[in-house]
Amino acid sequence: MATNSTVSLAVVLTKAFSVLELLICGDTENTELDPTIGGKRSIFLDVDEPYTRTTIANAFRRHLDDFSVTLGPGSGMDAIILPSSCNFQWAEYERIDWESVLAGRHGASSYCVRKGLSRKAQLAHYTHRHVCKHPKSILKSSIPKTVVLDTWPVWEQGMPNTNRQGLADVVLENASSTAAGTNSNGLNQRAILEKCLVQARHAMDQAETEYMADVAKQDRNSSTTPPTWILKGSTVNKGAGIYLVHIYEQIVDICWSEDSIREWVLQRYIDPPLLLGGRKFHIRAYVLAVGALKVYFCRECLALCSGSQYNRNQKSGKDAPDFSNLLAHVTNTAYQNLDPNFSEESCILPWNKTTIEPLLPHGRYESGLVSNVIQQMEEITGELFRAFENEFGVFGPIPSCFEHYGLDFLVDKYGKVHLLEVNPGPDFKQTGTQLARIIERLMGSTIDVVFGGCKPAASNLSLVYDGLGESGRTGKAGSRGRSDIHMSLIQ
Repeated sequence: MATNSTVSLAVVLTKAFSVLELLICGDTENTELDPTIGGKRSIFLDVDEPYTRTTIANAFRRHLDDFSVTLGPGSGMDAIILPSSCNFQWAEYERIDWESVLAGRHGASSYCVRKGLSRKAQLAHYTHRHVCKHPKSILKSSIPKTVVLDTWPVWEQGMPNTNRQGLADVVLENASSTAAGTNSNGLNQRAILEKCLVQARHAMDQAETEYMADVAKQDRNSSTTPPTWILKGSTVNKGAGIYLVHIYEQIVDICWSEDSIREWVLQRYIDPPLLLGGRKFHIRAYVLAVGALKVYFCRECLALCSGSQYNRNQKSGKDAPDFSNLLAHVTNTAYQNLDPNFSEESCILPWNKTTIEPLLPHGRYESGLVSNVIQQMEEITGELFRAFENEFGVFGPIPSCFEHYGLDFLVDKYGKVHLLEVNPGPDFKQTGTQLARIIERLMGSTIDVVFGGCKPAASNLSLVYDGLGESGRTGKAGSRGRSDIHMSLIQ
């Protein structure tokens, strides 16, 4: 669709959320979505990854009497207008016909607005704001200390002549050159960058001060370790743009060399982590958000382990992680594929009692740790979506849509769970072939909940947030509680 349309975007209030609806040509009534065509629900399936595409198609084949599935091209970046026979678009975000979705002509497998969750900087900002309003929220202690770094002012008026390999010694050499690091106003761009990073300096200085105070109070055998941080680009994924940093100057060098990334988050490294068989891991949990809004947590989670042992060394008599091998610390599966020690069998594990308990340090954890971790993740997930109630500018659930999310959690040595990031449209392929049954059950349960309007047939999903309650939606387009925003929608 290559047209410019002026439309009215309505914000309709439900019990808890502001919901986006599109009113075209002044139409003030939302078009109801006819769920069936010829006695069957007609699905347009257009997912790129063959692993996911096949799993979804197979899930629908188990309901041949209820669904008719049309396969899309499985590639491309342009929105696709659905055949008239289809009324639901299960597709990549970029190819969803959002004008038709918001007008109520069909549903889709994503929400149009969800940058509050997908962008790491937005996630940090809105969860922090929620904690300020609700100091007793579980998010206060379950999200690592995070600082948002905005470097747009550095690059907006000119590009420095820097080495693009990110080598600190070369970058520093270039930065000292008057001609290399100046913008059109004659200001030194590296100085501007340091001004943008002042909050990072303050956070690191404060952490170092607290660490030194702890060392002074405790004996040399305490578990206190020097503060380490993770620097991540706000919009990157699959392990790209992740750096372990220990001093402020490293952050300056990295942000100076990576000029294509304009927004960063600096997050406190969780140490000591819980280890499985001596290896670091994080948990990938799949979440299903439906309509506006119910959120289901998939209790079949994955432990994504490093292929390398997590070692520690002694520095000045203090126990600290050995950071010489980054592969032992960054457990993202896409990054772990670089490790020759990585294998699907040993590094992608189901988070259940049978598999996990034998890998825990002997005698140090109670048998209920696995289930307790799931309970913590469920509580954090419910509170996470509660933090975005009525934040329609960054998260606008749509009644006729659903979306899968991949939430990454880390468990520390003491069994406490920490939320690291949220990934809309997660890469299901990282589950692998041996645990493909987890994704098969997830897709089957998704069909039950989204299209059947019922509880999942399997017990793998638990309801962790219900923004509708028993009252359901409290308004329709044109009714009380609606505000209108006019915008230009370019397809």
